[in-house]
Amino acid sequence: PKRMSKNPNAAIFGSYKEYLLIERADLHELKDRARELFAQSENDTASWHRADAIMECVKFLKERNIYNRELKING
Repeated sequence: PKRMSKNPNAAIFGSYKEYLLIERADLHELKDRARELFAQSENDTASWHRADAIMECVKFLKERNIYNRELKING
């Protein structure tokens, strides 16, 4: 495998993965934004679709957190 670190003492075993770190506060902020869009969506289907997409993304990220697939992020 290609060496990803310039540190000669560092090693990566197995396949290399990249991770995106997202704070829980950011997930809560995304959910709040989705709730705002749902509230505005009474006469605006575009807002409803945006809100639904945001909520699906938050759900996806929570289900696939990198720490432990068994860990459930509350909120």
